[in-house]
Amino acid sequence: MAYRKLFVVVDSHQDDDAALTRAVRLLGRDGGLIHVYSAVYDSDLSSYESREEGRSTLRQQAQSKLALLTKPFAADRIDIRSEVEWSSNGDDAAMRACSRIGADLLIKSAPRNTAHGQAHLLRHSPAPVLLVRNRGDRPYRTALAAIALEDNDLKHDTLNNHVVAQARKLCDSTGAELHTVSALEGAPNIGQILRILEDHDEEKLSGEEMIARSFGIDHQAVHIDYGPAKAVIAETAKAIDANILVIGTVARSGLSGAIVGNTCEKVLAEIDLDVLMVS
Repeated sequence: MAYRKLFVVVDSHQDDDAALTRAVRLLGRDGGLIHVYSAVYDSDLSSYESREEGRSTLRQQAQSKLALLTKPFAADRIDIRSEVEWSSNGDDAAMRACSRIGADLLIKSAPRNTAHGQAHLLRHSPAPVLLVRNRGDRPYRTALAAIALEDNDLKHDTLNNHVVAQARKLCDSTGAELHTVSALEGAPNIGQILRILEDHDEEKLSGEEMIARSFGIDHQAVHIDYGPAKAVIAETAKAIDANILVIGTVARSGLSGAIVGNTCEKVLAEIDLDVLMVS
């Protein structure tokens, strides 16, 4: 199923159009809606005659910027709308707006050196988050979906299904080839983790074949290795020349939530790919 509604977050202080370019490519010839959003805020409005004048002026400047940014992308089948909101918490405001329009994806430009601090958005976004870290006009030819193999963890079991479903949707929209990667520590029972009941009359399945059977993927596109997730994912992505990583994150609070966010940021630091985050 193709994407129909895309929500693009634009930093009012940057001139980067990579996220918008990627959104246009994802809609392709089928078209759809792109909602371009920018949150503006300034605590010091002393240079204006009133705070209301200051807020109005800054919103108008941001709206003019969005108009210039979106103008080159106007197309018959693509409906581009823009919204500027006054908010001191841009991520929370963006997530509310994304939920309001029922977007399929939230897309945001996040160059490698600016990826730190994205954990809150990644864990709590109402839609999968696509972090565009390279030029938005580059085609996606190979997508790598990270499957977490953790025993007795139903949340990760559900999350794995969401990750593969979103990866497949991305591949259907872009023509990319789907691969999966899993990092192992110790000697886990993959069949038990995936809840696969083997027929003892059949030949024993390899870990790759179990994952392939469970998620409906060619076993030659399944990659398993031992080591820390960040290293295994980075090495596999390089080996298969992946263009985008699809990975899950669990929305948790407290220490476990901090650990999840930290793990995601470590993976982001190891790779230079676009990343689709699924929760």
